[in-house]
Amino acid sequence: MDQSISGFTLEAPSRFLRDWMQTVLGPGLACGGLAVGVVSNNVGADDWIFIFILGTPVIYWFIVGLLQGRVLRSLIERPKVWAVSTWGGGSLALIGGFGTFGWLTMWLDEVGAMGFEPDHPLALALFAFCGVVAGIILGFLQAVTMRATWSERGYWLAWSIGAGSLAFVVLWAGVNASIIMDKQGLIDFAQAAFFGAIAVFLLAGALVHNVVTGVALRRLIARRARRQKEAVVGQFD
Repeated sequence: MDQSISGFTLEAPSRFLRDWMQTVLGPGLACGGLAVGVVSNNVGADDWIFIFILGTPVIYWFIVGLLQGRVLRSLIERPKVWAVSTWGGGSLALIGGFGTFGWLTMWLDEVGAMGFEPDHPLALALFAFCGVVAGIILGFLQAVTMRATWSERGYWLAWSIGAGSLAFVVLWAGVNASIIMDKQGLIDFAQAAFFGAIAVFLLAGALVHNVVTGVALRRLIARRARRQKEAVVGQFD
C-alpha cells in the first residue's frame, strides 16, 4: 500500500492494526463533527454537498495521510510521500466515487418505472460499484508510485478495490436503514440528526476500509520481510 514496499526492513508490530485504525478514527470524529455543525446552521443543499463531499474530506485525508505516514515511518523509506499520496488519492477517490453515485442516481431515476427503489438490491450493486471506482482511483495512484513488483501492485489494487466497495456498501446500508426507519415512524430524524447519521455511516465505512487496507498492508510487509530474510540467508549458503 506504500510507495516503498521494497524498503520494508521490519515486520509490522503486533499493535499495527490498532494504530492503523486510530489514524482514521480521530480525524473522522473531528471532521464529521465539524461538518455536521456547519451544515446544521441552515445551509443550502449545494453547501452541505460541498462540505461533505469536497471540503471536509480534503482536510480529513490530509490528517489521515500525516498520521499513517507516522505509523509507517519505521517500516517504509518515504513516509512523507505516502502522506501526500494518501491525501491526494483519498480526496480524489471520494470525489470520483460520489460523482459516479450522482450519475447512477440519475440513471436510476430513468429506470424507476421498472420498480427499482433506493433500497432495491440493484441499487446496492450500483452503490458498491461507486466504491469500486473510489478504490481504483486511490489504489492506482498508490500503486504507480510503489517500488514493488507488478504482482504486489496488482495485489494492492485488488485489496483497495474490495475495501472501497465494502466502505460504500456500509454507507448505503446505514443511510437506507435510517430512511426506512424514519418512514415507518420508528425514529424521527431532524436535519441535524440526519446529517449526524450520515457522518456516522461515513466514519463506519472509513473504518471498514481502514481495516481491510491495514490487513493488506500488514501482509505485504510480512511478505517483504520474509523475502529479505531469505535473501540474507541465501548469501551465507
